[in-house]
Amino acid sequence: MKKINVLIQCAGGAAAVGLIKSLRLLSSDINIVGCDTDKLASGLYLSDKHYIVQPVTNDNIALRWAEIKNIIKNEKINFILPCGDHDLLILSTYKNALREMGVTTFVSSRQTIDICRDKYDFWKHCINSPLSSYMPQLIDAVFEKPNIGSGSRGVKLIKAKKDCTLWEYLPGMEYTVDVFCDLNSNVISTSVRKRLGVKAGISVKSEIIKHEQIEKISKLMCDNLLIKGPCCIQFKEDKNGNPKIIECNPRLGGGTFITTLAGINPAQIYIDLFKKQPVKLNQQPKPITVTRYYEEKIINVKG
Repeated sequence: MKKINVLIQCAGGAAAVGLIKSLRLLSSDINIVGCDTDKLASGLYLSDKHYIVQPVTNDNIALRWAEIKNIIKNEKINFILPCGDHDLLILSTYKNALREMGVTTFVSSRQTIDICRDKYDFWKHCINSPLSSYMPQLIDAVFEKPNIGSGSRGVKLIKAKKDCTLWEYLPGMEYTVDVFCDLNSNVISTSVRKRLGVKAGISVKSEIIKHEQIEKISKLMCDNLLIKGPCCIQFKEDKNGNPKIIECNPRLGGGTFITTLAGINPAQIYIDLFKKQPVKLNQQPKPITVTRYYEEKIINVKG
């Protein structure tokens, strides 16, 4: 059988490493090509072949696109899934060009991505939609005042800094939801993960649970934003235990491999869609608890 050539961008990120591990659980007819700006990015050395690419800013994605185009031609790439934020900009901006090159990708529209990238624009979009009751409140300014004192001693006015906003404090449990949609925004699977331990923004201890309310809200969000392909949605409970939406990233999340371990492999889902094979909707993950650990890999020996 002809091999499927898969390109993994941002190969040093947890999402990319998780996708590579998910792909390795499938058949051997998959060839993985990784790329990253860091020559020591771990995902490069988990791939079958890798490339070092130049750093790029959000305002200069044409540079990265030229490099990606060369990799696609050299390696006959025919499948890409978004793992990082720069992936989203490139894949959505050049979606038609990718299609003309014979590359299949599962990514939301540039409009959806732009809404999700700006946290305030995302809040404005959701607060004016059926999602409004699930959004935290924004606060213009607050006073900090000592419990004991006289006059205005110790009183401090706290306002949001430029290009920042003040948000309602949400003290409860935090959740990440992995949602996998097809290109018609139909939900294939929803996996709710309790974030029991976090380091550098990535879940290191997590429990997959059944949470019908969060699953319902997540589906509503995917319908409202017209999500295509994978996304990860962050929730946090308010002081009354109500889940509030923090953000939505229309790409694979750093803890997605935990969902793979629970029996819902995004690589399998999207490879099946790529092969035009039927995919069952509303797949359910197994309830599991996972703790993560580091693993070392020697990439060269000098001596």
